[in-house]
Amino acid sequence: MFSYDLSPFYGGNGGEFFEDDLTGVSQLVGVNIYAGNWINALQAVWLMVDGSTRAGAWRGNPGDGEQSGFVLQPGEFITQVRCTWGDFVHTLSVTTSLNKVYGPFGQEEGPEWSTITAPVYGFAGRSGNYLDAVAFYTLAPSGGQN
Repeated sequence: MFSYDLSPFYGGNGGEFFEDDLTGVSQLVGVNIYAGNWINALQAVWLMVDGSTRAGAWRGNPGDGEQSGFVLQPGEFITQVRCTWGDFVHTLSVTTSLNKVYGPFGQEEGPEWSTITAPVYGFAGRSGNYLDAVAFYTLAPSGGQN
């Protein structure tokens, strides 16, 4: 088992709490997004330690907005996350270890947050009809396995 850190939450207070189950996850390999004026829904896709691929639950309402997302190349990982927010998460964009930029998804409005961090493995937050708030799971500094 790996040890993970969780970033602060960015966004509003609506919706229900969620967190990705990272049991058996080897690497985040893609993210699916529905976005319009803000991020309507977010879904992680992982490579598992057994070599299979697994998509997580949709966080928010995937029926609204335009569908998009990205797939990471083998060994590529998210190194920077940028978002804007208000009552909901308005915008998400990421930069990867190969200096690729995906996004921005949604429309930029509200305060901005950006950080360079350890590789992102998954998400936590609050969601209902939209992605109300988001936080990011990264590998703990020890890199470590429990």
